[in-house]
Amino acid sequence: MGDRGKADARTGQWFNPSERKEIGEMTDGSERRRNARVNIRWPITVETPRGTVEGETANISTSGAYVQCPLTVQSGETVTLTISPHDHPPIKIIAEVIWVAAAPSAGMGVFFSEISNADSSYLDNVVKRATE
Repeated sequence: MGDRGKADARTGQWFNPSERKEIGEMTDGSERRRNARVNIRWPITVETPRGTVEGETANISTSGAYVQCPLTVQSGETVTLTISPHDHPPIKIIAEVIWVAAAPSAGMGVFFSEISNADSSYLDNVVKRATE
């Protein structure tokens, strides 16, 4: 029996993480995203099997984020994020690293694989307010 993959935290649909792409390139060279993203800088703690590091979000959506931090991890790794918005209790998320960027803008693009409904709703409201 083949690998069923994982259930999307928001939709409950199954997907294969190795095939999941948060950003796709259109034939004209422009990017397409599944969800709107907003530039927002919130403190974040990233926990990996090799240790914990502090960083900040550069942008965020309801399904993922770009996290700037000095620790680089490998694509496909699972990390635990604790995001600290200024007007909301800390948000704990299990995420999969989709891609990594080297210095000088070291960081990683992550897909949220486990997030509470309340925190997902909060992020949805943040994105909606910022894009109106």
